[in-house]
Amino acid sequence: MPVIEAASSFGLVATSLVIVASGGLNFLWIVDYAMHQRGPIQPGEYFEASTISLIYAAVGLLVWMLVKDLRHNQADLENNLSELHKARERLVTEEKLAAVGRLSTAIAHEIRNPVAMISSSLATASRTGLDAEQRQAMYEIATQEAARLERLTNDFLAYARPRPPAKSVNSASDLLRYVAELSRPNAESKQVNLVVDVPNGVLCECDATGLQQILLNLVLNAIDAYPQNESVRLRAYELGHTVSIEIENPSCGIPAEVSTRIFEPFFTTKPQGTGLGLAIARNLARNQGGDATLVTNGPEHVTFCVTMPAADVGEVAAGRN
Repeated sequence: MPVIEAASSFGLVATSLVIVASGGLNFLWIVDYAMHQRGPIQPGEYFEASTISLIYAAVGLLVWMLVKDLRHNQADLENNLSELHKARERLVTEEKLAAVGRLSTAIAHEIRNPVAMISSSLATASRTGLDAEQRQAMYEIATQEAARLERLTNDFLAYARPRPPAKSVNSASDLLRYVAELSRPNAESKQVNLVVDVPNGVLCECDATGLQQILLNLVLNAIDAYPQNESVRLRAYELGHTVSIEIENPSCGIPAEVSTRIFEPFFTTKPQGTGLGLAIARNLARNQGGDATLVTNGPEHVTFCVTMPAADVGEVAAGRN
């Protein structure tokens, strides 16, 4: 044990000294035993002591080499981990900078168009020779573009700085039926049916206003995107500690190049869209401990899913008592 301990803790010189000391003590033990017990030492006992000393040396040197190799590998591993952490930090920083660049470019592009339209309309309206009707048309264009710019600014602020959620226990059935009622006029104008399929007793812990905003965004998108006389289905169910709320639409599917980007800010396929609706919805969901995802994409239907933490039934019952 002293040999192994020395080989594990010290360098080669110290390990060699411990090996020599252990071998010497082994010979001394044999000499002492022979002198006090039975007289002269036999040649075989010298051979035995030499063999034991060689074993000490072999074990000590082998353990020392193994420990040295392990330490070398450990040092290499620590260096590699350090380099990996540095590389990860560089990648995260570069990705953040790239994301900021993409976002800045998108914001500049989205703001530039309405500002250009406002400037052009006002410049045209200020020209002499225009009649009152033409001048009024220019003013209306400027007003519409100003409203669009205000809407874009509000959407961007909602995406960039979501308010802290005021979470409470809510009925998924009540939330979905309320969203369905808000969406029904729009659905009737598009001749789209809204079907709510939610059992009573499905409770989630969420910010009711934020979740309504998420669901309303998804339902209105579904109504706008799909053909007349079809049904948009809203359903919810509890699975473990999660409540899943799904919005399903009949569809042949969203193109792959679109489906991978639908939650990106400022990505839109609508001529007048800001591309922030789904990005805001996902931010709001994640801010409440949930998520918003595309779970099914064709060929017969498309399904978006919003997950929220399920309410603790015990806590709800205790609160009622």
